[in-house]
Amino acid sequence: MSKRIEFGCRNSSEAVKPASEWLASFQDNFTVYGGGMDFNYICSSVPGFRERIGSVIDDSGAPGTISIAAALTKNPAYIFVCSKMHQEAMCKRLEKSGFAGTLVTVFAGSPDIGTAALFAYNPAEDWPVFTEVHKPNLKRKRPERIRKILLVQPPFSNANNRHKRTMPLSLLYIAASIHRAFPEIELKLFDAHVKNTSWTEMKDFIRKTDFDMLLCSAWSAQIDAATLISSFVIHEKKSWLVLGGVHATLAPEKVVDYADFIAGYEGEDSINHIIDAINMGCPESIPKLSGSEYIEDLDSIPFPLWEILEDYKLYNHPMHVVGGLRFPIIGSRGCPFNCSFCSSPLFWKRKVRWRSPANIVDEMDEIFKRYGVSSFHFWDDNFIMNKKFAFGMASELMKRKRAYKWCGLSRASDIIKNSNLLPELRKAGCVGIEIGVESFTDQAAEMLDKGETVSDTIKAARLLREADIHPLYTHMLFTPGETIKSYIEKEKFLRENNSGLPAALRSDSTLGQLTTPHIKTPFATEAPEMGLVLWRGPRDSYHHRVNFLPNTLLDEIPVKVSDEPPETTEILSKILQSVFDWTESDMKLFAKICPLVWTLINGTKSVRELAGTVTIKLDASFERCAAMTCLYIALLARAGHINSKS
Repeated sequence: MSKRIEFGCRNSSEAVKPASEWLASFQDNFTVYGGGMDFNYICSSVPGFRERIGSVIDDSGAPGTISIAAALTKNPAYIFVCSKMHQEAMCKRLEKSGFAGTLVTVFAGSPDIGTAALFAYNPAEDWPVFTEVHKPNLKRKRPERIRKILLVQPPFSNANNRHKRTMPLSLLYIAASIHRAFPEIELKLFDAHVKNTSWTEMKDFIRKTDFDMLLCSAWSAQIDAATLISSFVIHEKKSWLVLGGVHATLAPEKVVDYADFIAGYEGEDSINHIIDAINMGCPESIPKLSGSEYIEDLDSIPFPLWEILEDYKLYNHPMHVVGGLRFPIIGSRGCPFNCSFCSSPLFWKRKVRWRSPANIVDEMDEIFKRYGVSSFHFWDDNFIMNKKFAFGMASELMKRKRAYKWCGLSRASDIIKNSNLLPELRKAGCVGIEIGVESFTDQAAEMLDKGETVSDTIKAARLLREADIHPLYTHMLFTPGETIKSYIEKEKFLRENNSGLPAALRSDSTLGQLTTPHIKTPFATEAPEMGLVLWRGPRDSYHHRVNFLPNTLLDEIPVKVSDEPPETTEILSKILQSVFDWTESDMKLFAKICPLVWTLINGTKSVRELAGTVTIKLDASFERCAAMTCLYIALLARAGHINSKS
């Protein structure tokens, strides 16, 4: 039986000093289990840590690592476990494998939920829920001329601590357009998202900052924060207010009382018309909602004004496949398809325009010249759809003999249709293509108007691998049409495609992203008939919250195919890769639900009935219990512990 040395704390920094003292107390080398950010943090923060490592255990089989079995043949006296997320599961794995030495853990958590509480969402630290108390006075006195503009990216109200740090490209494009037309205007960007700014800090910043106009661009998940900012500015400042972004464009009636102007759709031209009208003394000549015309010549738009970023390294998302800092690039705008869950058909009206390859490579060259970054991620909706464009990009990069690495997004059907392009893209530096896999059943794909089949995805993945391009995936959970069998098929597909790959090249997470009924989409209208809608408002419009549970899953009857369920803490750690809004209370409730649901599965109760029984027994809300029960069922199916009775 192994022993434990624990450094109890709620974050890495608190563990550094005691871990350093412990290392100094003995001279033996030790084995490390686990990599990632926690491992790198400890290596860089604890003197002598890296030098004392004898072997590294890594389940992914990454180069330079060994398996648990190989490590135990060396009879290590100590194994240092370096993972907040998976620490308890790792320790149990070592104990079951017969390790009898000493386990050293840095992160100590709840006995019920292990270290998962370290990832708990704390609503007390978040921005308040926006409530409309009164209509603000938009006829207040405002500047007669625009000299200073503050551009703000709001935080994601329910998930800012863990949401990916997204570079505010829309604001950088708007800033570039303003700078070219009005070089005398002072521009300042404040990214409350990447800085994880509290509401108190945001108000203090607004009070002390001088500006004549506030520009705020927001997704639906950010719109509550944007409206809070606008409402506060209205009462604190004599400033013009302009709102833009997806939510303000598609639902202007929700925010019209909190802005002087709404710059809808593409804002590069409309914002300049607004500024010009204000400076000319005739702001009333501009309609309150502007920007319905699209820019035909995308090459005419100046490159994003990166220099107003406080620090581009704050947006440190490692490049898919090759690692290292990447910059986002947008080579086209729009998508011709009509998927029912997507806002793109509403925003772009199914119209697509492309930049010239020369213009795009000029931008890549400019980024490399200024910042030394040679990795790029194309944010286009479908990079390979236009064969002429994709081939032109490859030709331009090879003509200039660039050694850039890049990846992009495409549909499986377009990868198949243009598969002869793949070798050329690989020679031009393409290292990965991401495929949106909304479901792993044809029934679900049909219900979402995806227009693709599971066999398309399988074939596209094979074609990418044959071209030495890594197939990357964003996959969804709880889409209409999903069943227990579809989760078993998903596991089979991802296991085959992840086979032999280190963790960095595998699919994005165990569960994927959670299906969300985005405002004004056909799916948002149809969702109440297709399942249980848990979406409460715009702030919930992000894919890391359970917003929808399909009837096709709720009506399934699960049956056990194994004698023992997986450990609850191991299941919870997988859920927290995808779910960002659970409090410690939610995690403790889930720890009670798991063994109860497992006991209740007897081949007669549907998933909906299981959730109802759990609700009564634990005296909790049905919505919480239904979400947690469905998550548990999905992971039991993925792990091969249950199947469907049907």
